[in-house]
This record gives sequence, structure tokens and C-alpha cells, in this order.
Amino acid sequence: MWVSTDVQSHAFSKAVRTGFKRLFEYIDGANNEAVKIPMTAPVRTTVGAAAGPFRQNNFTVSFFVPFSFQKNGAPKPNNPDVYLEEEAGSFTAYVAQKGGYVLDDWSVHKMVKGLTQALKADGKEVDAETFVTAGYDPPFRIAGRHNEVWLMATDAEQQSKL
Repeated sequence: MWVSTDVQSHAFSKAVRTGFKRLFEYIDGANNEAVKIPMTAPVRTTVGAAAGPFRQNNFTVSFFVPFSFQKNGAPKPNNPDVYLEEEAGSFTAYVAQKGGYVLDDWSVHKMVKGLTQALKADGKEVDAETFVTAGYDPPFRIAGRHNEVWLMATDAEQQSKL
């Protein structure tokens, strides 16, 4: 289970900042039970393609809900822009990782492009409309950071593995 919020933006960093703030308020007690929920990793951001030039991208920023809260039912968010969602079954993702800070559009684009090219060279099919970033470290950690981009296999690619 994830707690998520949708953000429309032209910039990855702005969308993540806006989404993180909303979600942090939820785990800091802005929920119907007024309970604090421990921070987990990763912070996941799903990036959907913009519908044309000068359009904003669709970003869904998500925090993983700790298992202890999933068992007993996670508290409902107070903010109507924040919602709980369950993962819809299994999926296959191809993943590339990078250290350091990955906070800007250029860094994210470079990671996605590199992974896309490597997968294309291997004959793999991926969803070209959406990708996911995952950050595993608190902002104050300077060294030893872990960031990922995920590209989802297409249905045809997943079926070939069965």
C-alpha cells in the first residue's frame, strides 16, 4: 500500500517537492487518526508523459505505507489531494541505479535515456509513456545515496516470461 498525491508540473524537482510536502504532512499526523507514521523508503515518483508541447507532466509522488499500518488499515488522509492506493498485482520493471542527488529533470532524463537505450539494444519492450523514480535516502544523507529509475515491461514482454 502507498499513500500518494498527484501533481501537475513542468519540472520534476518542483513536483517532487510539492508532493513530498503533502505526504509528509500526512505521516506527521494530518490523517483521521492524528497518528504519526514512520517514514519509509523508497519515495516513489511515477512520471506520465505530457499530452503535447508546453503541457505539464503528470507526477504521482508516493510514500510506502509501513506494513504495521497496512495490517490494521492505514488512517485516511485529511487532505483531499492525498489518497491511499494498493499496488495492483505484480509487474516487471527494469531498473538502473545511481548515487548522489537526482533532483533535476536533466539527471532523471539522462538515467531514463540510458536505461531505455540499453534495453532497446537487448530487444526488451518497455512502456514508453511512463517511468518511475525511487529515492531511498533522507535529504540530509550526503554520501552513499541510492536512486533508481524503473521502466515497466510491456504486457507482451511480461507474457514472454511466463
